[in-house]
Amino acid sequence: MPILEGDRIELVRMVDDPDPIPEGTQGTVISVSEFREAGRDLTVLTVDWDIDRSLMVILPVDTVRKVA
Repeated sequence: MPILEGDRIELVRMVDDPDPIPEGTQGTVISVSEFREAGRDLTVLTVDWDIDRSLMVILPVDTVRKVA
């Protein structure tokens, strides 16, 4: 099931970020962008996290689950 703007998600795992969002944090997807890099399809989600931070996640590098 695709993740769309306005969806609520929960962070399962974030890699390669010096100040990562804590696992289990929920947020609302602000925008969704798709692109291809190094021969693989990536999706960038810009998220307004419930801990008063905005930070992107890159799928499938990072892992999230849709909660609503």
